[in-house]
Amino acid sequence: MEFLQKHYEKILLSAVLVGLAVAAAWLPTKVSSLREEMRAFTERIIQTSVKPLPALEMQAGSNALKRLEHPERLPLAEPGHNVFNPIKWMRKGDQPMPTLELGLNALMVTKITPLNLVVEYKGQREASETPRYQFQVTREAATNTALQHPTMRICAVGTKNEIFALKDVRGAKEDPTEFLLELLDLKTNVWVAKDQPLSLVAGYSADLRCDPEGKSFPKQRPGARLTLAGAAYKIVAIGPATVTLEDGETKKRTTKRLPGAPQ
Repeated sequence: MEFLQKHYEKILLSAVLVGLAVAAAWLPTKVSSLREEMRAFTERIIQTSVKPLPALEMQAGSNALKRLEHPERLPLAEPGHNVFNPIKWMRKGDQPMPTLELGLNALMVTKITPLNLVVEYKGQREASETPRYQFQVTREAATNTALQHPTMRICAVGTKNEIFALKDVRGAKEDPTEFLLELLDLKTNVWVAKDQPLSLVAGYSADLRCDPEGKSFPKQRPGARLTLAGAAYKIVAIGPATVTLEDGETKKRTTKRLPGAPQ
């Protein structure tokens, strides 16, 4: 007993050390066992047959994307949308009729004709140190009817008239082969051959028709005024395939296209 009382601390420490030694010897075996269990568990997971997920339903999204490629446009400013374009009614005979079926809505472009500027050399006016040359000019697009017919213009090199300026000539001054003209309205320079008239498109005229009202408007030019369904309109522009009209009251502009014309 006395021995235990004197050496119990050493005995306890020895027991603890023995326990630690046993645990240290047992730990690698336990780690190896756990590693094997984890490997077996992992293989079971990997080798398990997994049912694939069903395909996602994308039809609604695909349809939405297709609609975005060709979005619908609200015709807020077009005839037929009565919130911003209230329908007007007028009497035709004894029956009221909505103006959607009359007036500008029923106006059709039936023909568009190019109007040319034609310049043709007509010889020398007089022989002198400063020759003067004669040109016959036809301005089909002129607003003045008298100016639409052929007229004579006489120019020397370095001078101009209301249509063109004669900038230079090629060949002998007494008998040039070509003339360099600056077209003042078009702001462009062109060469006119002695024996070949110059012809350029300078504008357009249009034939219009409104069947419900029984009206025809042939050979209309920019600036012409029309009356449709009691409303006044002005033609502000005519292009190769379109006619643009302006409402005399609201100043709203509407473009009419020649049927069958390329876009």
